[in-house]
Amino acid sequence: KQFVKEGLVNTGVYVCNVSRFYEKNFPEKFSLEKDYFEALVDQLHFSGFIGDGYFLDIGIPEDYKRAQQELKV
Repeated sequence: KQFVKEGLVNTGVYVCNVSRFYEKNFPEKFSLEKDYFEALVDQLHFSGFIGDGYFLDIGIPEDYKRAQQELKV
C-alpha cells in the first residue's frame, strides 16, 4: 500500500457465499484478496458501489487510535 492523495478505496465489507468459500480449503493463513478474490475473479460475481461518506483507515496505527476516540459509544 502507498499514500494516494485521492481516489477510491475498498472499505473491506464483503458479502459472500460461505459454503463456496469453505469449498476452497484454504490453509490456516492466507490472503483473502490474493488467494480468493484475485485467484477466482473469473469464477465469482463482484459488485460494489461508490460512496462519498467519511472514511477512516483503521489499518494505519495513528488512525486506529483516532477511531478509538471518534467511535466511542
